[in-house]
Amino acid sequence: MTASLEASFTRRFPAAAVEIDHLAVPLAARVTVVFGPSGAGKSTLLRCLAGLEQPDRGWIRFGGVCWHDSARRLTLPTRARSVGYVPQDYALFPHLTVAGNIGYGLRHAGRDARARRVAELLAWLGLEPLRARLPGSLSGGQQQRVALARALARRPALLLLDEPFGALDLPSRARLRGELRDLLKQARTPTLLVTHDRTEALALGDDAVVLEAGRVLQRGPVHEVFCRPLSLGVARAVAIETIQPAQVRRIDAGLVTLSAAGHTLTALAPELPPGTAAVYLCIRAEDVILVQGGHGRSSPRNILPCVVRTLSPDGPMMRLELDCGFPLAALLTRQACAELDLEPGARVEAMIKAPQLHLIPR
Repeated sequence: MTASLEASFTRRFPAAAVEIDHLAVPLAARVTVVFGPSGAGKSTLLRCLAGLEQPDRGWIRFGGVCWHDSARRLTLPTRARSVGYVPQDYALFPHLTVAGNIGYGLRHAGRDARARRVAELLAWLGLEPLRARLPGSLSGGQQQRVALARALARRPALLLLDEPFGALDLPSRARLRGELRDLLKQARTPTLLVTHDRTEALALGDDAVVLEAGRVLQRGPVHEVFCRPLSLGVARAVAIETIQPAQVRRIDAGLVTLSAAGHTLTALAPELPPGTAAVYLCIRAEDVILVQGGHGRSSPRNILPCVVRTLSPDGPMMRLELDCGFPLAALLTRQACAELDLEPGARVEAMIKAPQLHLIPR
């Protein structure tokens, strides 16, 4: 039977309150990303699920078991919730070795059972050569694996990860994303992972829940949530770069003709309700192709004459701000920018395939 997590509660603080509004997540052996901007309530949600903080009002249930119910004055202690929790800073015990940290949650188990489980986790995570080392002598990635091993030692029913790369530098984050994804798949433990980083969400998650000020705005497969938001609030939360008001001129068998800032555009949007007259046009920067003169039409494409306004580095890529009657963002490799000789003031054509235009009714 698939475990489910359900929560609806308020946690008050001196200057504000976090209200989690009817969160319902079927977990199974999947990674569910809790995504949203700072202040959305993500970390507070995890701490309340772990029993490290108590809601002032409301309830939390997991797999049919009540973990908290303010009305009944019922709170299940952390040790009884079968939760593994990895905080942002990993919180390893500095005076304990790697093996000691991993075995800490098993201190009430028999000596032989504890030794077997610690050995199993050391081998699985490649930590055996480090078993006698103290946390202060480990790299950030090594500390992360030790914290993960400690959280999984008791075979929890639910794993909670709070910004798992928050304590790491950018090169380490990029290197360790794939590793963590593989480890979570191998562990087969239902996981709730908090992040505000879109790249991490797409790399690590099976499903996504978007929070804004504690409200659940959308839930579903991670790529669907990030590429096809259901509302303007979600589009902004998942950082879609271009959001432009547009008018619907015609809908024919899912093919939608639009007008936006003097341009006629075509979108493939079979889900758009009949009779929709006005929409928000959403375009991801990575879906914009830039050319200089001449273009084929092997698939439905929208061609927009543009002027380059700015170029700025974005990791290994370059981010361009374009003016095509409305602001349009594009993301290109440095090599592509050099080959096109792009600089502020350059004139280019932006091509966007019809299926890459996402429409939100307004």
